[in-house]
Amino acid sequence: MPAYGSLDDEIRAVLAGRFGVSDETLLPLLFEERGEEVWVSTILFPPDLYLARPLGVRAFRRGPSGLKPTSTFLVRLGQEIRSARVEIAEVSLLRHLLLGQEMPCDLPPGFVALSFRGDVLGCGEARGGRLRTLLPTGRRKELLDLLDTPAV
Repeated sequence: MPAYGSLDDEIRAVLAGRFGVSDETLLPLLFEERGEEVWVSTILFPPDLYLARPLGVRAFRRGPSGLKPTSTFLVRLGQEIRSARVEIAEVSLLRHLLLGQEMPCDLPPGFVALSFRGDVLGCGEARGGRLRTLLPTGRRKELLDLLDTPAV
């Protein structure tokens, strides 16, 4: 695992290097690490005031292989994600992934942004030539329910 000078350097390496997010997009974002979680916001909070939960959105979880972006954060970045973005072209393929099944993928190993009809849905992972979803179970169920709803 590479050594970074700061949390911001590490995050920028992930977001710019893997996901192609521009420096301009990242400039106003402030990151705070608490335990194994990294939170993002755009406002500074007085350092002498303790909050049980940081302001903003949980952006990453730290694991053995480094930082894993949360689905919520990838959705918020949306159109700013220019690489490691997998567009799911068909409803049947999306349903396949949401049901926990894998599909072939030719991306290098790592986290990806799963997208459908141009909208980022959340986080996935490419590994060993396969793609799988890492969306939270509740979000997967919500999306499956939407796919099963008849069009108006």
